[in-house]
Amino acid sequence: MKNAPLSWKFPGLSRISTYLLCWYYFHDLLYRVVKVSESAYYAKEFAVHQSEALRKTPPKEMTEKLITIWKKYTMLEDDLLRKRGGKPAYFFLQPNQYLKDSKPLSEQERRLAIDPLRVEGTHEMMTLLKAAGQDLHYSGVPGADLTGIFASTNETVYKDVCCHLNALGNQIMADAIVSNVMTRQSAGARQSPSRSE
Repeated sequence: MKNAPLSWKFPGLSRISTYLLCWYYFHDLLYRVVKVSESAYYAKEFAVHQSEALRKTPPKEMTEKLITIWKKYTMLEDDLLRKRGGKPAYFFLQPNQYLKDSKPLSEQERRLAIDPLRVEGTHEMMTLLKAAGQDLHYSGVPGADLTGIFASTNETVYKDVCCHLNALGNQIMADAIVSNVMTRQSAGARQSPSRSE
């Protein structure tokens, strides 16, 4: 009974209207304050452990671990949506300016959307993600690799060093997504290959 409400510890409170009004109007606020405090605490603890793990783990090994987690999560999500919920699943690997030869970069993109410190590491990560996407496809998880949709686009589409797109880039990507979804629906999305166990 350590964390029991006050009205349980002091039954007389349940008959005091001021207590009931305060509880009625403020219990939600108190709950949110406690949750925010807990979240801040766990986020701090996670950051400490994560930073320790990052210091001890080589970058490529860390990337491979994170991609393995992503693959497992994607397979579980696909299973939840399609096999248990009866809904089609759609997964897309977004484009990234650091993937070599994926787009002819404009002068503006070279100036504003490329961080020299990210070039090699992000290219390697995207290469691993593309391979993971292929693995998912062969396992029966439907997905589309959009990393090549800007291969013939000379105009600027990336607006920062973190792969975010401008209006033109978002429009091209949206068109590619809609085209993929419509193609899959017309071909019978639910007839996708069965996943190997």
